[in-house]
Amino acid sequence: MRMIIFLCTVAFCLAETISLFPKGKYFNEISHLIKPDTTLSLQENDNEWYKKKIFYHIWVKGFNDTNGDNVGDLRGIINKLDYLNDGNPATATDLGITAIYLSPISECGNKSSNPDYNMHGYDPTDYYSINSYFGNDSDLNELLSEAHKRGIKVIFDWVPNHISVKHKWFQDAVRTGKNKNWFIWQKKPSENWQQAWGGGKWTQVWYKVKKFDSYYYSANGPEFADLNYNNPEVRNEMVRTLIYWLNRGFDGVRIDQVRYLYEDGPGHGADSKKTIEFFKEIRKKVIDNYSKLGYPKFMVGEVYAGYEKIDAYFGNGNDALEMNFDFSLPSIIRDSVRSGEKSNRIITAISDIFDLRKRMFPDNATLGNFLCNHDNVSDRPATAQKGDLKRMKLMNSILMVSPGTPFIYYGNELGAKSDKFKDDRRLRVNLDWSVFPELNSDSESILSHYKKMIRIRENCTPLQTGDYKKINTGNPKIWGFTRSVDNKQALVLVNFDKQPHPINIELNSIGLAGRSFTDLTNLSGAKISTENSSNLQIENVPELSCTILYFND
Repeated sequence: MRMIIFLCTVAFCLAETISLFPKGKYFNEISHLIKPDTTLSLQENDNEWYKKKIFYHIWVKGFNDTNGDNVGDLRGIINKLDYLNDGNPATATDLGITAIYLSPISECGNKSSNPDYNMHGYDPTDYYSINSYFGNDSDLNELLSEAHKRGIKVIFDWVPNHISVKHKWFQDAVRTGKNKNWFIWQKKPSENWQQAWGGGKWTQVWYKVKKFDSYYYSANGPEFADLNYNNPEVRNEMVRTLIYWLNRGFDGVRIDQVRYLYEDGPGHGADSKKTIEFFKEIRKKVIDNYSKLGYPKFMVGEVYAGYEKIDAYFGNGNDALEMNFDFSLPSIIRDSVRSGEKSNRIITAISDIFDLRKRMFPDNATLGNFLCNHDNVSDRPATAQKGDLKRMKLMNSILMVSPGTPFIYYGNELGAKSDKFKDDRRLRVNLDWSVFPELNSDSESILSHYKKMIRIRENCTPLQTGDYKKINTGNPKIWGFTRSVDNKQALVLVNFDKQPHPINIELNSIGLAGRSFTDLTNLSGAKISTENSSNLQIENVPELSCTILYFND
């Protein structure tokens, strides 16, 4: 009996080893495929350029329509590039963003020109072609070329977890049986299965195909089919789709549903070690090879989870994903600004987030920060703050001064509001450009504030990559911290309260005694003084404001 148990144990361990695959065998050798288009790709000396950029997240369908079909398109983005960044650092008329993140642009199964229709694009039917509503290859080439002329990086949205059931791969599988093992099938699914992220019933993830008298697995609904990453053919083909777009000239990739590539049964549908190793292989064999050629790319993951799970996808900080989005931050910023009269508790909550990130993640890890995105993570700032301009501005200020890389969702700088829908469409509607002229001519508008804060961050190195350290402001209503890099420091003071407050900071305690500073935010009516070069006193830090003092070396 012991021998049988021993043999069974060995067999299980061997099966687990085989399923994990030997190191370096997650997909075929692909170095020969990495051939960036030198006419469209942007050369770069800094492999960590993504840490310093300010991203503008474009929901392509809703951004700007140029042909009157109610669907935004690539041509619409091209026409607004000078609005985003005109390529001239001396001008202040453009927004000043330095990178663009595009929602999915590949052909998809869920298509309509109805402005109320949620053509989300996360149901690819062809990874190698562009959604015909958005444009064609020529439009994309022009977008990449014109963006790069202005110094704007561009990243695309990659959907590796699943495809549309209208995709040829799945259609072949159900019609002829070809590629059937590219998907996950069971004759009679166990009722223990849930959605990959937890919850739900097995009937919400298994869908029957009568021809096979079998069920295919889809964590997102019957119109999708999840790919089987235990099949090496799937891994090889999906890596090819990634390389295809990076070769085309994109500067990086946002990866959808990172956590769910290997889905191996109840309780094993998310965060598999095999999934994490797969991305480490991509980092080593794909991303790092572009850097060696002088065209550094990067990956940012949609790890919609807590910090402990996010941490695994950073690896050691240099061997997995370079960046992951922080999905906890939007609600923290929203609630902090909304409930300013409770600032004592708020300051503790928001400062603890950044302290925790320092402790949890590797030194080289970068978090992608945002106030809202295409999903129902949080309302747009104008809706969340009920149109209160000061609070809307404060939310953006916090985004710009926080450790990590900021992602601005399209239209927030124009005061766009969440729409009428109760689902994700409320954050994906067409942008109303008619408000632009008035906002652009008003120096106190939300648009002018975005321009100002973007330029402050762009010209203040500590706000880009500086280390975070909370400080004692001498006033429980004021959140204070420093961002420090290379003997340059930014001192940030945030007043969440509806009343101005004084502060008195011992500069000796934060290593800034005797150093001169520049008030980057030009406090209106506030009196700033230093006593014997050791105390910083501000008579009134304005209500609902963010003050930034820059201490150069």
